[in-house]
Amino acid sequence: MITTYRIAQSQYIDDLSGYGAYLYGGRWNLPGTYCLYLASHRSLAYLEFLVHQYDRELWPTDLMIATIEIKDNTLIHELIGEELPINWQSMKYDVQVQQTTTRLFTDMTLGLKVPSVVVPGEFNYLLNPRFHGYEGAINIKDIAPANFDERLKPQNI
Repeated sequence: MITTYRIAQSQYIDDLSGYGAYLYGGRWNLPGTYCLYLASHRSLAYLEFLVHQYDRELWPTDLMIATIEIKDNTLIHELIGEELPINWQSMKYDVQVQQTTTRLFTDMTLGLKVPSVVVPGEFNYLLNPRFHGYEGAINIKDIAPANFDERLKPQNI
């Protein structure tokens, strides 16, 4: 079993469909590919959230953190070494990196374990909501308010 974490607004925190990533894409997926992004540590979830927040005025007020268990780690493929796309750490999202997830998300792959760009040595998990048996493979263990220290919130300049 793997314990992971996700931060989202309260209205989306229990939505494990990967629909947001489907609509907008992300570092590891093109728009049109369902993907649920999770962090391996609670602190990493906070940092991964923070790197996408630029304007204090737009900061959501109802953030929650979910603890999500992945029941079978044998269904997770770890991308390491030469399997990693060349530009996986690029500041600008790279199409080749995004295509990796689409290519590797198959009926046999619940998800991928990928290195974090934000914290070297830590990992994120990308889950495939289209995996047969997805609903039974993961479980929300807990949902709690995601309280950020005010000093972490971006300041408008």
